[in-house]
Amino acid sequence: MSRVVIAPLPNDSSVTLPAGSQWRRVGALPQGDVYRSQSGLFTVQTRRQGEAYVVATSGKMVGFYLPGEGAFMPLSRPVTLPVEMRQ
Repeated sequence: MSRVVIAPLPNDSSVTLPAGSQWRRVGALPQGDVYRSQSGLFTVQTRRQGEAYVVATSGKMVGFYLPGEGAFMPLSRPVTLPVEMRQ
């Protein structure tokens, strides 16, 4: 991420993706491509705190994939991602 991204969660909280964070595509869901943090564990608070992968499509983050629950969690609204592609 080229800048901080704040993503609104459906439980009226939000999560912050730090500037400079790097994400690697690890798969896909019907909702979009799935990206895992390259700089360690990234977590979000749901019913319990757990690891989360970013789900994005067409340059927008649409939610998180929660591998511990095997579930997709949509954002309250999609957020444009300020990304820089690395070669």
